[in-house]
Amino acid sequence: MNCRDVPPNLWSHARAAIFMFFSRRLGMERADEVAQATLLAVLRREDYLFDKEEDFLRVCLGFAKKVAPELARSAERRSMDALDFETAAPSARIGRLEGVETSIYLEETMRRGSEQLSDLEWRLTNRSTVCTGDELIDEFPDEFKNVEALRVQLFRARRKLAKIVGWQKKRTHVKI
Repeated sequence: MNCRDVPPNLWSHARAAIFMFFSRRLGMERADEVAQATLLAVLRREDYLFDKEEDFLRVCLGFAKKVAPELARSAERRSMDALDFETAAPSARIGRLEGVETSIYLEETMRRGSEQLSDLEWRLTNRSTVCTGDELIDEFPDEFKNVEALRVQLFRARRKLAKIVGWQKKRTHVKI
């Protein structure tokens, strides 16, 4: 006898027994889901053979003990906690600057860049944050013949802007 040969009243008895075990004895809130998932797992196993009808309930409870932890883990992964509006969002950090200092530094960089870089350098620097090299070539067809020339000009413009605003890379010299 396999699970296809089990009479419907035995299926409903097994569902009730699993529900009772997990809801009353273990206090699970979602015992009905455990019962449903267990019976589905048993039903999928056509190759599982029972000697007697009484073995069906034991097998179902054995499956339930394996299915319940899986459902609990998946519920934990899917659960969403309420957001705590009291907690501050993490602030961006640039070098040693944090929080408001970062936005002030960015505004100052934008102001100085627009004032002290040439028009081409400033447009190239700004557009490079949202465009790829090929898109930049299409935007500046008269200024650059190929991507390499554009990349060199962009590198120089960025280095010039860094010097204007006083940005320095971390130096990692090893003294021997």
